[in-house]
Amino acid sequence: MTHRFDPLRCARGKCKVLFQTPQPGDRFALIVDPAVNDETAQWADCLASVTQCVDTAGRFDDPGVLRRCVSKSQCPSACRQRFATIAAKADDAKAVWQLFEQQFVHRGGICVPGG
Repeated sequence: MTHRFDPLRCARGKCKVLFQTPQPGDRFALIVDPAVNDETAQWADCLASVTQCVDTAGRFDDPGVLRRCVSKSQCPSACRQRFATIAAKADDAKAVWQLFEQQFVHRGGICVPGG
């Protein structure tokens, strides 16, 4: 089920402060509602899962690492399958990363909210 951000939930104490600037002066806080599960939150989870996997592997120059990380990511099944199909044709890491960015990161990408 998709849950969109509702500032009233934060007013009722349902949100978490992830970061807050120290005093004095203007204050800034990054507040997150863990119940939010809209398409932007799902996209962020997708990208975070791929990033964490690649960071753990520590191999940015191996095209197989990115392929494997996307295949076991939290990205939607259709996005993972499409990436596997197009990335299978790329033979070097730079090309695989470019395909990933086109599909998952750049405006207009098929797996970017609002694509």
